[in-house]
Amino acid sequence: MILTIYIIYSKLKIMFNQQFLSFLFFFQIPSAIFVYMDAKRRNMKGFGLWVLGVAIFMPFFLPFYILLRPRLGTYYCPVCRYRNTFPIMKCKNCGLEIGQEINIKIRGEWNMADVIAIFALSIFTLPISLAGLSTILGFSQRDSASWLNIFYLNFISASLLFIMPLWFITKVCKRSLRDAGFKSNKIYRNIAIGVLVVLPVLFISYFAEEAIVRSIINIVPSKADAIHKLVADEHKRGGEIWPENSNEIWKILGSGFLLVVMAPLGEELLFRGMAYSALRKRSRRRALIFTSLLFTLAHLQIIHFVPVFLIGLVLAYLFEYTGSLVSSITLHSLINLTLMILWYYKPGIYS
Repeated sequence: MILTIYIIYSKLKIMFNQQFLSFLFFFQIPSAIFVYMDAKRRNMKGFGLWVLGVAIFMPFFLPFYILLRPRLGTYYCPVCRYRNTFPIMKCKNCGLEIGQEINIKIRGEWNMADVIAIFALSIFTLPISLAGLSTILGFSQRDSASWLNIFYLNFISASLLFIMPLWFITKVCKRSLRDAGFKSNKIYRNIAIGVLVVLPVLFISYFAEEAIVRSIINIVPSKADAIHKLVADEHKRGGEIWPENSNEIWKILGSGFLLVVMAPLGEELLFRGMAYSALRKRSRRRALIFTSLLFTLAHLQIIHFVPVFLIGLVLAYLFEYTGSLVSSITLHSLINLTLMILWYYKPGIYS
């Protein structure tokens, strides 16, 4: 995630030029039309402000509309016990009208659109908006890419990536976190599973990357230097989290907290707890592949695409096998911790 924010932040100057704004405007009007049609279909009241907001600034208002719009919900009729779904107006079996006077617990459902909206807000819209506000207020420079600025952006993103799913699941969908995989049963067993598979996963991902890099170099020898440079640059970025002297000890403490604690919690809750849970209702195999692919794309690391994808598959399988996020969070944390150590002691581990 730190590398993801680094790449996004380093492109701020390009993203906010005239060409990007024109590109953004091209998508805002169709997005506003989508909001208008979707809100009418869902019988949403007072949706005109949402349409206007999306038409003016789509990256901010569209994700929030996706999260806050009337959503698919389920409830059991108190008379006939029939299971009803959105739109929740009256029971489809006995015709009982559902009003505010009838106390019924409605369980909201989430889908991939909600996952993407949370990811966009957490990684892109809100952190960059705060960075822009900080620039306007004079707290930072627009083109500054210092380690401290990158850390602040990562801290904001990591916090949002964990807090927003918690808010969405409990407050918007009115569901328990257990429905997203936060279960304490068999916790020690699930932790042990995550610990036991960390070394095999690291070895498999390492040899997969070695095989791919060597194959590309053998097929296209002229690109060898470019590939080696790409690998070296990515390891150099990771190695920057290590302090150069005792006065910078906070760098490793802050980075360790983000990489080993916050990132695994947020990413597992979003990609496995929400995304995988939403997709597995139709097909477990597709859920495994698609969520792993989404997890890989979110990291924006071309050279590590296959290893990250394989890690994503294992994380999703652990969630499916145990029914809990504990094992996948444990594995994710240990992988990040190992990579932190390797960035320092073996920055050139990939040949």
